[in-house]
Amino acid sequence: MRVLTRNPLVRRDVDLLARFDDVQVGLSVPTLDDAARRVLEPGAPNIQGRLATLRDLADIGLRPFANLAPAYPFSGGIGPRDVAAAFKDAGVAVVYAGKWRYLQGVLPHLADRVDGTLYETFTRAVQETGYYDRMFRALAAAFRREGVPFEVMGAGDLRRPVVARGPVRGPVQVTMEQADGMALAAS
Repeated sequence: MRVLTRNPLVRRDVDLLARFDDVQVGLSVPTLDDAARRVLEPGAPNIQGRLATLRDLADIGLRPFANLAPAYPFSGGIGPRDVAAAFKDAGVAVVYAGKWRYLQGVLPHLADRVDGTLYETFTRAVQETGYYDRMFRALAAAFRREGVPFEVMGAGDLRRPVVARGPVRGPVQVTMEQADGMALAAS
C-alpha cells in the first residue's frame, strides 16, 4: 500500500499504518522555499511541517518517500545541494521528482498567482526546453553525494530513467513501456 499526502496530519495514522508489512508513506514536498509555496499553494501545509513529518515517519521505521513534484524552479537561495541535504535529514528512503504537467491548463492559473511576485519567472522556466533535464541532473548529482536514492518520474527517455542510487535500495524503476506490457499481461 502506498499513501501520498501533503498533510502532516498523516502522523495521527501511524499506529494504523505501522500494522501493515508493506506500506509506503510519503509526502509531497515540491520546494523548500515556503514563501513560494505560500504563493503557489496558499492553502497547503508548510514545508517545514512536511519535512518534520517525514523525519517522524522515518524515526518510527516506516521508511518514508518524498515527492518533489511538481518540482518548483529553485528559488529563495535554495539549490540542489540544499534540497538533497534536507531530504537526507528528513530520513527519506527515496525521493521521486517530477515536472509540472498539464501546463496548458495550469499556466493561466499559475500566472495569476505569480504576477507581481518574485516568482514570475517560474512560468517561463517550466516551459523552457531542457529546463527540467538540467534541474534533474543537478539534483541527481546532489542526491548521489548525499547517498539518497533519487528517481525522476516520466523522464524524457522512458527507456532509460534518471536514477541516482544511494546506500538504501529504493523501489524498482519501471518504464512506461514495461508498465504497459504488465497491464496487458494482467488483463
